[in-house]
Amino acid sequence: MVWRCGRCAWPIIFMAAMPFTAVAGDAAQPGLLRLEPLTVLGTRTQQTTASVSRSIDVIGTQQIARQQSADLGEIVDGLANVSLTGSPRSVGEGISIRGLSGDRLLVLVDGVRQDFPSGHLTQTFIDPELIETVEVERGPASVLWGSGALGGVVSVRTKDAADLLADDEDFGARAHVGYESAGQGWLTGGAVYGRLNDHVDALFQYDRRSNEDLKLGNGRRLPHSAYRRNSALAKSTLHLAPGNSLQLSYRRLRLDGQSPNNPAEPVSSRNSLLDREVAVDVGRAEWRLLPESMLVDLKAGLSYTRTEVDERQRTVATHKNIDVDGYAMDVANTSRFDFGLAGRHALTYGIDANHERVGASENGRPMNSIPDAKRLLAGVFIQDEIKWTEAWKTTLGLRYDRYKSDADRAGLEDHDDDALSVQAGLLWQASDWLQLYASYAEAFRAPSLTELYATGTHFGANHFVPNPALKPERAANKEFGLRSHWQGLFMADDRLKFKASVFRNDVRDFIDTVVTTVPLPPPDYIGGTTRSENVTDARLQGFEAELEYTIDAWFIALSYGQTRGNNKTDHQPLADVAADTWVVRAGVTALPWDGRITWRMTHAEAQNRVPSGGDVEPTPAYTVHDLLTSWHPTPDLRVEFGIGNITNRSYRRHNSALEEAGRSIKLGMTLTF
Repeated sequence: MVWRCGRCAWPIIFMAAMPFTAVAGDAAQPGLLRLEPLTVLGTRTQQTTASVSRSIDVIGTQQIARQQSADLGEIVDGLANVSLTGSPRSVGEGISIRGLSGDRLLVLVDGVRQDFPSGHLTQTFIDPELIETVEVERGPASVLWGSGALGGVVSVRTKDAADLLADDEDFGARAHVGYESAGQGWLTGGAVYGRLNDHVDALFQYDRRSNEDLKLGNGRRLPHSAYRRNSALAKSTLHLAPGNSLQLSYRRLRLDGQSPNNPAEPVSSRNSLLDREVAVDVGRAEWRLLPESMLVDLKAGLSYTRTEVDERQRTVATHKNIDVDGYAMDVANTSRFDFGLAGRHALTYGIDANHERVGASENGRPMNSIPDAKRLLAGVFIQDEIKWTEAWKTTLGLRYDRYKSDADRAGLEDHDDDALSVQAGLLWQASDWLQLYASYAEAFRAPSLTELYATGTHFGANHFVPNPALKPERAANKEFGLRSHWQGLFMADDRLKFKASVFRNDVRDFIDTVVTTVPLPPPDYIGGTTRSENVTDARLQGFEAELEYTIDAWFIALSYGQTRGNNKTDHQPLADVAADTWVVRAGVTALPWDGRITWRMTHAEAQNRVPSGGDVEPTPAYTVHDLLTSWHPTPDLRVEFGIGNITNRSYRRHNSALEEAGRSIKLGMTLTF
């Protein structure tokens, strides 16, 4: 395997050499500084990100607050090889990881899958104010999480009372307000939380966010990008006994606005405008059992999700309604064994199942393009983390999935298939300052109900043709990485952290929409068929590197991500792969009033690797500067101030038809009682 990084090779080589150069000139051999955040995403067992042979980032609540993001995508945008896709309109913004997006990524909120059968709308309907942490895993991850994780997993954990209460507090409340100028948007909301007694705590939070049409860097407004969003979260934990708890939660979101049928495209005619309302309701019960036993670390959950989209076309009497109901259960346990020379084992095993039912209507009649259908996904998995010595650790995993789909309409065949996924990882603590890892991971994506069963008319006299014989998409990823944490390189209290990885993800049986057309006389003009087919094998390969240096009260950090995607069937570049991107952050962390200030520069290089003869245009390079600040004038008051796109740069992301927001002044305040 050969990775080519072209003219960008020298900075990465220099970055990789820095830790080794530093130790050569320091006879003191400074030790490893362990300040890594905790994650459960890569292994389902809580440990530091430096303890897993996977590429994982964790974004905490303080960083989320400082960014003043309006959507989940804005929180993760800026991580190496993670970018936004789709539209700056709220309903159309998506996430891409290493060149894969949409339903080729798995999004989890409190462990609940966020599946929605629409290629135009986002899967990330959650307000950042409800979020405590976001974990992002790059690369296939089906062994632990099942269908959909070809490119990676984005896992969100919402807040609970324990996150907000200090040890000596029983009750608390907070109110927050925010404003951003590009969309003349306002955020208002608050939360109340407390310990009702020694056994029960609870939280309730409500937020309202509204935006007018976004102002772009060219001075114009993006038509039909205004929206209103209301979010609520209720969560309570019952501590039944030491090591035995039950958490109940309910989350509700309502979003409405006017946007085109495809929010990622310009408005071509008034007929494409829709008054769109999105409603999301999620309920979950999660039982956690952690007695004083090496054999039991149990988590079991039941959840229900309902997503409803109501669309009304203004100039034509058309009313569409899409309902998606999902029921899910998951059980996982970890048993730990110490076999001496045979290693210390953390054996995690479990079962999960997800039943999804889709119903859609247009003017009260069944909608052919989104058929009434249902799907059951069920899987069993086992994973063994083996710590052989303090320096060596391996992880082996295996999963078997069975899935079945069927449509309510007569004449459409059932779809029944299975998938086997494996993963393996090796972690070597080569010294107190250097860690190396290698991993192999597989993933699959079961065909969606729309891909299997869409029928009816597409446009003109072009007809959808169902294809129940679709095979699942499969991915196999090879990855190598290193991590290094240092303290005392040039002076006693400085710190340096560096990590890098290279990967190659081979994806086969890509499902794509194949359209055949034939000219027809008026009034139809166009005829033919539209059908989902397994048409493409692809290879995505690249690397990412991150470097952070901290001393006293200031820091500087640099990250770089590069992905190359090629269609192995026709030997053309893949259209959706983001541009090579640099992100530089620098700041001061000890300003008066417990404040900090951060400057961030994002530079995306020109993306000219596009398929020939297609409708995807090359994307020019662009550089965007942001300023983020936060202060605590009093212990109970936090103030954030920021300027996004300081230079008011006019730019668009790769494979996007719309420009992004221009300069935006952001202000937020949170008061805790």
